[in-house]
Amino acid sequence: MVTTRKESKDFWKMVEKLEEANIETWKFRNEKLHTQNEKQAEEIKELRADNKRLARQVEDLLLEKEMSP
Repeated sequence: MVTTRKESKDFWKMVEKLEEANIETWKFRNEKLHTQNEKQAEEIKELRADNKRLARQVEDLLLEKEMSP
């Protein structure tokens, strides 16, 4: 297959556009994943705080039960 200089240039322009599209896609995905990771990290912090609060409540209830006649 013989290609002309113009066909070659057009081909490489097309390849460059595809690469740019892929880069934009990866940037978008990265941004969305980063946002999701931040949300999950915040949720984990909240769950840990709730666990500590509930553990304290259980301990308090057990102590009250032990102390009552």
